[in-house]
Amino acid sequence: MPQPWQAIAQRFCSILICDEATSALDVSVQKTVIELLVRLQIERHISMVFICHDIALMQSFAHQIAVMYLGHVVELIPGEQVGSHGAHPYTQALLQSLFSVRDDRRKEIEGLEGEVPSPCEVPKGCPFWSRCRYGTETCREEKPKLKEIAPGHLAACHRL
Repeated sequence: MPQPWQAIAQRFCSILICDEATSALDVSVQKTVIELLVRLQIERHISMVFICHDIALMQSFAHQIAVMYLGHVVELIPGEQVGSHGAHPYTQALLQSLFSVRDDRRKEIEGLEGEVPSPCEVPKGCPFWSRCRYGTETCREEKPKLKEIAPGHLAACHRL
């Protein structure tokens, strides 16, 4: 017998928004939740917005990823391509922060330099410029627009 929420979901939901739905979960429980959400998405033909700080998790199941910094989308990329084709310096920094048991233990861990700007006073140029190793005066003064750098792949960076 269908649950009451299923009837409501079928009738009214075409988008499911999950905000940090797996952030405090054990990895095995996280996997179960993701499998359930993907099954729900397929069976109910719904779209899903999955807000998450775990880029490794996102690249494992997302169709498309929007990488954001200080509330600004800095890159839109197909999910399966983020690990190999992430182009924005912030996306690259996120990917470099991933650890694997196969990693060389001698590998230097590079942190981001600079101060995180206040979300209340986002710089007028690129929001990431103060922490970007490629930041220039143009980056500081002029906000880059999202532009297509490959089919279905957009990035907001003056150097791309």
